Amino acid sequence: MPISITGTGTVTGISVGGLPDAIITSAELASGAARSNFGAGAVLQVVSTTKTDVFSTTSTSFTDITGLSVSITPSSTSSKILVMCNVNGSVSSASYQAGLRLVRDSTAIAIGDAASSRSRGFGQLTSANTWQMTFAGATFLDSPSSVASVTYKIQALVQSGVTLFINKNSDDADNVQTLRGVSSITVMEIAG
Repeated sequence: MPISITGTGTVTGISVGGLPDAIITSAELASGAARSNFGAGAVLQVVSTTKTDVFSTTSTSFTDITGLSVSITPSSTSSKILVMCNVNGSVSSASYQAGLRLVRDSTAIAIGDAASSRSRGFGQLTSANTWQMTFAGATFLDSPSSVASVTYKIQALVQSGVTLFINKNSDDADNVQTLRGVSSITVMEIAG
């Protein structure tokens, strides 16, 4: 079939795969045009934040870890948001713990069942020694059912009388074997 252009500008006669690669760029597509053709499970967008500086808190109630938040605007209410996070840190006294939780806007997600006065979160940081850092991470598939911007963040609390340090150990000696760490949070929009 020959290729023809009608008086209204419609092109006919082009088969699937008939255009050379890279002839149409994403900048030439209408906003969201390519996304509407993706099937369920396709990754539509990725947003990530990495924290390399140090944070500390003595809060015994959940408080935001500065710099560990990320915002994403889903393109559809049927989209899922895959959240992946990792946190490095230490507690200033051995055998004490700090709790971590994941929050969407102001709602805690990826948390354990309620059990009396126990806190609910995704993981704990602790230190057997003041020179030790530990790690906690989580992967969670969330369903915000929204096309408005949503913010995911990590919060922490620590036992009374001790300090939680993010991205460093509490000893923090100035030598080559003392590590400064990194923490991050990444979100992916998954087509529903």
